[in-house]
Amino acid sequence: MTLSLRVKVLFGLMCVLGFYLLLQYGIQRLVITPGFEQLQQQEAVKDLHRCEDAIHREIYHLSTLAKDWSQWDDTCHFVEDTKGPYVQANLLDETFVGARLNLMFFYDTRGKPIWGRVYDFRNECSIEDEYITDQFTNDYDWLLRHDSLESSIEGILQTGIAPMLLCSKPIINSNGEGLIHGTLIMGRFLDDVEVAGLSKQIRVPFALLDLKTGYSSLEKRGLDQLRSGCKHLIQSGPDHMLQIYTIMPDIHGQSNFLLEAKVPARILAKGQVTIAFAFLSVIGVILVTLIAIYTILRWIVLSRIDKLGSELSRISCSRNLSDRIQNMGTDEVGRLGHGINRMLDQLELAHAELQESGQRLSLHFDQTPLGVVEWNMDFEVIRWNPAAERIFGYSKPEILGRCGLELIVPDHECEKVSAVWSDLLKNHGGTRSIIENRTKNGHILVCEWYDTPLVDGEGCVVGIASLVHDITLEHETKMQLRQAKIAAEEANRSKSLFLANMSHEIRTPMNAIIGFSDLLVEEPLNPSQCDYVETIQSSAQNLLGIIDDILDLSKVEAGQLKIEYESCNLSQILDTIGSMLHPRAQEKSIRFAIHRSSAVPDRIVTDSLRLRQCLVNLIGNAIKFTEQGHVYTDVALEQIDNQAFLRFDIEDTGIGIAPERLEAVFDSFTQADGKTSRQFGGTGLGLTITRRLAELMGGSVSVSSRLNEGSVFTFRIPLVTEDHGDPSLEQNTKPIHYEKKTESEYTHFSGHVLVVEDVSANQILIQSILRRLGLEVVLVDNGQKALEVVQQKSFDLILMDMQMPVMSGYEATRALRENGDKTPIIAFTAHALKGDREKCMKAGCDDYLAKPVRLEEIITICRRYFISDPSATKNIGSNSR
Repeated sequence: MTLSLRVKVLFGLMCVLGFYLLLQYGIQRLVITPGFEQLQQQEAVKDLHRCEDAIHREIYHLSTLAKDWSQWDDTCHFVEDTKGPYVQANLLDETFVGARLNLMFFYDTRGKPIWGRVYDFRNECSIEDEYITDQFTNDYDWLLRHDSLESSIEGILQTGIAPMLLCSKPIINSNGEGLIHGTLIMGRFLDDVEVAGLSKQIRVPFALLDLKTGYSSLEKRGLDQLRSGCKHLIQSGPDHMLQIYTIMPDIHGQSNFLLEAKVPARILAKGQVTIAFAFLSVIGVILVTLIAIYTILRWIVLSRIDKLGSELSRISCSRNLSDRIQNMGTDEVGRLGHGINRMLDQLELAHAELQESGQRLSLHFDQTPLGVVEWNMDFEVIRWNPAAERIFGYSKPEILGRCGLELIVPDHECEKVSAVWSDLLKNHGGTRSIIENRTKNGHILVCEWYDTPLVDGEGCVVGIASLVHDITLEHETKMQLRQAKIAAEEANRSKSLFLANMSHEIRTPMNAIIGFSDLLVEEPLNPSQCDYVETIQSSAQNLLGIIDDILDLSKVEAGQLKIEYESCNLSQILDTIGSMLHPRAQEKSIRFAIHRSSAVPDRIVTDSLRLRQCLVNLIGNAIKFTEQGHVYTDVALEQIDNQAFLRFDIEDTGIGIAPERLEAVFDSFTQADGKTSRQFGGTGLGLTITRRLAELMGGSVSVSSRLNEGSVFTFRIPLVTEDHGDPSLEQNTKPIHYEKKTESEYTHFSGHVLVVEDVSANQILIQSILRRLGLEVVLVDNGQKALEVVQQKSFDLILMDMQMPVMSGYEATRALRENGDKTPIIAFTAHALKGDREKCMKAGCDDYLAKPVRLEEIITICRRYFISDPSATKNIGSNSR
């Protein structure tokens, strides 16, 4: 139901009224009424304190009277000589009546009662109560315990008749000196009559209740609150009265009396009346205000809005956008009318633009190269542009009103199309899909569809608008590229497999060549034979270097070579390189030196293996292409763009490089020219790998050269020290000295070794080496035989080849570990690519030796797993000529 503006205004004003009433009620309940209640309670507490003060004043008056009697010489004489006229002169009925006393007792210093009397001063008669007399004679000896002349025992005492105000004083002389002569006790009953008299004096009704006899109207829970530390308790009573309670301690300080006061709630009653009057006043003011507001709104706003609505209805019925609303003033309603007129101006202009846009859209619809199709909810085509005719072959008359799924969608794509439409209608957003379609002549196309739902004014989907792009040619091209990529990846895998197999197959015979040449060195050979052996070793090392260069280049190109940063000693690296290359320079009689600036730190963070490889390549090339003169290496620091670099300049006086060939020397398998390759040999991979490694480490390699004069190769890497600080660039160059390495030593060991190796040459080699080291050797040629031998005999060490017939080393190692065998197993394999070591260790091996293996490596392994005999140490090395 639609509400009129007047009803909405009235409803809004009523809501405002209701809100103010709720607000006023909340303020009353939460602020004003609690304030009056708090004020009333404060006044009630004051009245309760007045009741307490009245009782304390009576105790004080009684204490003053007892002090006057106890500090009197006649009283002292009386307790010492009870036969005197003290009783006849002082202890008369008039004394009890005048002092308003109910009880008076005298005791001597031994605590023996001398005289005592209980008297009703109101009725002027003695009270013959043996119970009270016995109590003060026999049970109240604690009232006689005074330890000083100023001692006083006073308070409220429970008796069998009523609570009693009691005071006990020591009897002394009038000067307050000397010894205590006895005790005087005075008391007054605090019965209902006495309490009523006190209530009348302070104009506050109250009662003193004995908690042993009852709680009056106070519940036990309230009494427990008072006893637990609550100072007072207030509760509502009948006839707008407040009942206030507090605990009155007795003469022993015990909570045995309850003080109950009753006061009228006058403040609260007056406050409630005031609140009610204020509430009604506010309601009246609000009602008057709302009525005035409604009247003003109706007169100034509502009537004019009605008129504005009538004008709009008239224009709407006429459907004439050139019609306008009459002038309605300059206020807000008038500006609204002017705004509507401006809106009509814009609508008239937009209508004209819409007609023009419709003509332009129709032109685009006919001329666009994309197919434009509109569908209703039954998959029937309702719009079909010329591009769609060209793509699918159906003319507009042939397809309009027909189901498009039956005409242009093959059977195998119907389910996919249904899923796309379902998702489109569910999400109410555009979708993109690639679907195979069928043309009128039966050809299959690959089309890219862009679908968007069409909605009405209420947001309901009434159809689908689609743009169609024929991507058959692009799809075929992508398929061809994908197949080419698969072929390239397969070729790359084949290349990696070939390199791995090549490395394995070459390293296997190389192991025998290098191993047997190492053994021949220690044999007694003549000089010619020594030269032959050294030539074999040198050739084998060169061949092994070529293999490593090809593998490194392959790993760099495949992105598999990783830089592993670690803290290393630069001086040690340079010393090792110098010791390795210095003999080669001496053989050619050229000067060789490495100079390191004093500013270069000893310890740096880099990949020490790759740094050594780059420097060996560069310095080795310099020695290789230099026939006379020198090869110098300068190590210094360099600052580039606030970054510290370690700079190595390798200077030679060799053949040099032509200017046009400076960059070509870094290409794979390329040297300065063909004559150089024939004269000096080499694969042309060293500089290529060096530049790639330098770039991986964040550095660079460059060259400057003059043909037939020499070259300078500059190798830079970022300088990172252990504390990440940049050292000073102040440099003092100092040379690095080389010490000739001592010949390697080996010792005899004792133990049994199982060698699992399928190549006979390697069997003979490793057996010869191990037996020379004093070890007993058993040979088998596959993993299956190794398992059988291990079951029959125990070994101290197993050297396991990983690639063998029948059963591989990986399978044999796993089987041994699964059977619980703990014998150390050393992988002895020609698989030396990245990840091969981890693969062997994962299979269960304890260590790893890559073929070709050197004698020193085998000795190192033996030292790790056997106990050596130092007395049997021998030297093995180059035989002296």
